[in-house]
Amino acid sequence: MTNFHDNLKEAMSIKGMSTKAVADKTGIKETTISNYLKTKGSLPNIENGLKIAEALGVSVKFLVTGFEDSDSEVLDKSNRSDYQRNLKTMSKLLKLPEEQRSAIELIISDFSLKYHSSN
Repeated sequence: MTNFHDNLKEAMSIKGMSTKAVADKTGIKETTISNYLKTKGSLPNIENGLKIAEALGVSVKFLVTGFEDSDSEVLDKSNRSDYQRNLKTMSKLLKLPEEQRSAIELIISDFSLKYHSSN
């Protein structure tokens, strides 16, 4: 199951960036970035989510879902409401008990795999 902190870790690893490097590039405090990386850490607001995605060269969609469209471009203004809605949804999901959250994440993962394999 992927979630925000796992996707952030993966993007940072691929890009070879430390929490300090992401903080320096985004202007977000290093302690805040570290908190986003924790299993039970907080989620960024839309502004910070956009900054992190841009710094790492991924979309907010990737940070939230773990999926990246092959023709995805980094966060243009026309898509920000979608990203903000996804971040709010993920924030609500993280507040659920582990058992319920896992079940919902499994459903989303299965649906996404079926959708991506049919396209």
